[in-house]
Amino acid sequence: MELKTKPVSSNEGVTFGEDNILSGFYRRRDTPQKIIKKKKIRGHYEKDWIWGLSNSVTFTSVKMQPLFDIYYYNQHDSLVSDINNTELDFGLRFAYREKFLFDNYRRYSLGTNYPVINFHYKMGIPDIGSSDFKYTALEFSIDDYFLLGSFGATDYSIKAGKVYGNLPTLLLESPPGNETYFMNHGNFNLMNEYEFVMDTYAELFLTHSFHGFFLNKIPLIKKLKWREGFTGKVLWGDISQNNRNFMRLPSGLDAPSQTYAEVGFNIYNILKFLRFDFSWRVTQPGRTDVQRFKILGSF
Repeated sequence: MELKTKPVSSNEGVTFGEDNILSGFYRRRDTPQKIIKKKKIRGHYEKDWIWGLSNSVTFTSVKMQPLFDIYYYNQHDSLVSDINNTELDFGLRFAYREKFLFDNYRRYSLGTNYPVINFHYKMGIPDIGSSDFKYTALEFSIDDYFLLGSFGATDYSIKAGKVYGNLPTLLLESPPGNETYFMNHGNFNLMNEYEFVMDTYAELFLTHSFHGFFLNKIPLIKKLKWREGFTGKVLWGDISQNNRNFMRLPSGLDAPSQTYAEVGFNIYNILKFLRFDFSWRVTQPGRTDVQRFKILGSF
């Protein structure tokens, strides 16, 4: 059972220090903080069938009370903000020849040389735990990498999904943004939290590490053993008219009006542990309420 009052994170992206009490100190001050009270009961079961193939069942019952203005129409056509939802998530994962390191209670993945494929089928269960919503959701993702010889290595992640049914904003897909001064590799770093919301979506993350292909050709830099890389992140999404009618979108929140994209380059292995990313937001050029360039640090 989990009871939290914390900044909202759009989904399960990698968020540096999201649950850390110090997170408020390294947030940007120019974006309003979105706080939500959440009470969650969760049960998870996972089974490995054959080498690399596993499936899981996750039960989640959550009660959310947003402390900012975000509403939807309930069954009585009244505007409300509190959310009660119960969900079953059936997951299927295939990672051929994945290797693990075991201790007494846990195992740690050492990865695989083959693509990792995930599929999730989610269903909302009304009337259990005061749940108000009935829906289904499908999501598919694939993660992999490939080597390019002396030119480095490329990692990519592709995810796509669709939600069937009427849901409030907080239960739809919202890509994870970044409102801190640190790089979050699984997030869109030039996007604010809850800048976009979607019930149909697709995204691509691409990272290429050159492993010093260019910097090693500069004599003084070569001695420092710095490394360079490139990142690209693309998002497409939409909201059905039924869901637009079901909720009242706050100002500044909508589906992407066009494909969202951000690109950047990075220099890492600085002093053996530091990395700096230089990122640009290359779409929605007419918007003045977002940052178009950032320098972000990470370890």
